[in-house]
Amino acid sequence: MHGYVRTTGSDAHFQLETQAPRAFQAQADAVGGRVRLPKNGVNLAWSDGAIANLGTGTGWHPPKPRQPGWHKDGWHFRHFLNSPEQGLLTVPIYSNILPQSGGTFIATDSIGPVARLLAKHPEGLHADSVQGSGYVIPNLIEQCSRFEELTGEAGDMVLLHPYVLHRVSENTSDRPRFIANAALVLNDPMQFDRAVGDPYSLVELAVLRALQTNSLEFNTTRPMQAVVPGPFRSEDERSKQNRLLNQEMRAMAATGLITSTWGESLGYASNRR
Repeated sequence: MHGYVRTTGSDAHFQLETQAPRAFQAQADAVGGRVRLPKNGVNLAWSDGAIANLGTGTGWHPPKPRQPGWHKDGWHFRHFLNSPEQGLLTVPIYSNILPQSGGTFIATDSIGPVARLLAKHPEGLHADSVQGSGYVIPNLIEQCSRFEELTGEAGDMVLLHPYVLHRVSENTSDRPRFIANAALVLNDPMQFDRAVGDPYSLVELAVLRALQTNSLEFNTTRPMQAVVPGPFRSEDERSKQNRLLNQEMRAMAATGLITSTWGESLGYASNRR
């Protein structure tokens, strides 16, 4: 079998606090402690769904900027610098992943470009702007120069900053790759101007470091908003979101943020015209 497959799994849920306490604690530590999770994290759980990369039968190519499919996760909310809907990305690894065996490609220096863009736009960005064909992605990924292939052993867990850009890779081996992908939700929006005695999380510190500042007062100029993910939109909802996205693309073009010329040829949306 060849291809990239998502399985929904069963109705099983595994409570991390009791069934995977080290995984629970590592995630809590990264976001500033369990007090910053809904209900102190007691409901933090994984399902038994998985994402399989069974191979494409094509030649393997190393990760580089000018490839299709780079994206920032989060298809269900408007993106702000302090968005709480996705405080951390967690990747449980269910099978050994050797090099050139379908491990996700990661732009390890993408926190900075994403942070700078979001800090500059307190009105936020439409969810579709940063997905696999998002019009801002070419501009963001071409600012990156460090790319890695995610490898690991079954039982490992990878923690990714929510701003890290990534994409699917080719699996040219005969070894199927199985992982999952979970977003950790925060109680409240991230803060970048905390008072003395109120410690920053590692995720917040990474943003401040990327912005080269010790503190930043950030306020959104539009309400935080849930968005129906693309595959689940009705026809009316699809038309509405397309209209909102096109309005944003025109507004961004007027400010000088115009999709890089090579993006459209690789399937990215473009606001060049």
